[in-house]
Amino acid sequence: MSEDTQNHQYNTPKQGTLDWDILLNENFNRLDQDVEIRDTRSSLSDYEPKADAKFLSTDTGEVFIGDGSKWSRLPLPSNENQFGSEPGNISPATRPFTTNGEVRVTVGPNDSDDYRTIQEAVYDVPLFLRHAYRIYVRPEGGPYGDVVVPCVITGDQSDNQNSSNLGIVGDKSVSEKPQVGSFMVINPTGRSAVWLSRFEVLNSTPYEDNPGRIFCFGGDYLYCSYIDFRQSTDDIDIGFTVYGGHLRTDHIDVGDRNLDYAYWGKTHATVDIEPPCTGKVREEVCQTYDATSMFIADGTTISGVDGVANTRDGFVLDSNDGTLYGVERLGGQ
Repeated sequence: MSEDTQNHQYNTPKQGTLDWDILLNENFNRLDQDVEIRDTRSSLSDYEPKADAKFLSTDTGEVFIGDGSKWSRLPLPSNENQFGSEPGNISPATRPFTTNGEVRVTVGPNDSDDYRTIQEAVYDVPLFLRHAYRIYVRPEGGPYGDVVVPCVITGDQSDNQNSSNLGIVGDKSVSEKPQVGSFMVINPTGRSAVWLSRFEVLNSTPYEDNPGRIFCFGGDYLYCSYIDFRQSTDDIDIGFTVYGGHLRTDHIDVGDRNLDYAYWGKTHATVDIEPPCTGKVREEVCQTYDATSMFIADGTTISGVDGVANTRDGFVLDSNDGTLYGVERLGGQ
């Protein structure tokens, strides 16, 4: 005879029990499932995913639960539907603070993918990135919805794609680019803090009154590459809208008159437009407000029906022909 413990119902054989060894062996088998496994992320496959077993990655902070055949990564609690119909605030209590190692996750429709939507993956990105954090997106899971990327701070000031920044990247193994509604990036802090690459972006963000399919609000540095704007809308439409931040782009295709403006900047924003940048917009390529500066590098072929720049307040330097738009302000006009 034995009694069971209150919480986990482990066997506690009474004195004189003849089969006490069998009861204790049952306990050990259950403990192997019940006790949390702690090891590095790369060692996950070394452990059997017993039903309800828990694995804590000591270098990334990720948590996995076994179902008897595979490990499934758990999202952070209380982050679901954080933004809802409009963006809310992500507090330190509901997102990780920092990385403990490089993180690579996937978004897509397959059982092996870590997330089904880009927004769910972004919910789990820590505030402070000491290591590279990569979210790879499969096109077959799209079209994906509108994405809000909250502030991230990178500890690496190097300007390259392998630095400790947040990279949200379409699957490079296929030619098709994932379709996404829009991106709004809030206050990226650090050199190339956020990197968006290999997407077809469909519409303006619904979270801001001003239009912009990729909208950068404040911060230091947003880098975008291999972005297409192929679909046209009837509304006033802008490819990149930058408020007070620094945007750098290359490999951009705006299509044929799908947008009114390719680049729109305000409040001391800075925009570097590197080649290739192709296509034609319905009005000017660039529009500037509030001392915004834009630099079009030699070799870009993008054009506008109404010309290169509308400088209501600011400057645009087109290195293709050396023209400085907004130069009249230097004379105090």
